[in-house]
This record gives sequence, C-alpha cells and structure tokens, in this order.
Amino acid sequence: GTNGLFFDTSSATTGTGGGIALGGYTNGTSGDVYHFGNIQGIKENSTAGNSDSAMLFSTKANGAAPTEKMRIDSSGNVQIGTSSHVNLSGSATELTIGVSGDTDNSGGGISFAHNGSTLNGYILGQKVGLGVGSQTGYTYLVAGGSERMHITASGNVGINETSPTSYG
Repeated sequence: GTNGLFFDTSSATTGTGGGIALGGYTNGTSGDVYHFGNIQGIKENSTAGNSDSAMLFSTKANGAAPTEKMRIDSSGNVQIGTSSHVNLSGSATELTIGVSGDTDNSGGGISFAHNGSTLNGYILGQKVGLGVGSQTGYTYLVAGGSERMHITASGNVGINETSPTSYG
C-alpha cells in the first residue's frame, strides 16, 4: 500500500507537528479555494526525546480561520469544544463522562441542545459527599428546565420527585 507522511521539520516544541488541510470551492467550481478544516498531529510538550502527542481536529466559521474543535491527547482522553480536560474517554465497553478531581457535587452528563445553543435537557450524574472512590450520588434527567426523574445511589426512582424513597 501507499502511505502519505506529513512532517513538521521546525524545532521540536509544544504544538509542532504535521497535518492535513482540507478545503475546496465555496461557489461552484471556480474562484478561490478555501481552507475548511485540519487534522494535525502535535507534540504535547517541549521535553527533548519525549514523543507524547495529540491529534487535533479543526473546523471554521464563515470568514474565520480554522480553530480547534476536538483533541485526542496522548492518554486517549477526548476534548470536544473545550480546552480544559474533561476526562471524556471511551472503550469498546463503556463511555465515561466526568470532571477531574474528587470534590463534593462533582459529576458529568450529556446535554441535548438545538442548533448548538438552546439547551433542551440533560442527563447528569452527581456525586454527593467527599471521599476517594465514593459511590454515593444520584442521576437525574432534566427537561424543560426542571428535574423530571431522579435515581438515588440505592436505586430508588422518582418521577417529578427529587427525594424518592423505597416503597414496599
């Protein structure tokens, strides 16, 4: 097979690396060719001999230069639409969404939005109580700006009830 290799031969430091720019016409089949997005491999540090790297994906808004929208770092963590580490990683059997650290009321969730801006609802897992490896907490579903379902760590489920108890 044939492989394409794209190298950045500038001095090795954080953010250097080869990439692919993708683009084309925006008006038929003639005129200016525009740069739509990038896929780039970069060095994550400036330490000599350390090859920790990340994969970046960039897209652009009309009239703007492409900007980074997603990153996969050397640990396999995925960052989408943020520059802060959000511990979004997956494997063939699970997908974990959360925040770094072990603080009270930390958690992660999935938001559902229309046109990328209007929040329609979300599902959130929330930790309650401090302690490394703590399994106390709850999961809730929000729709229309209000909590609609609440599941406690013990498995009690409440519909339009934020403190469900066991019956029977």
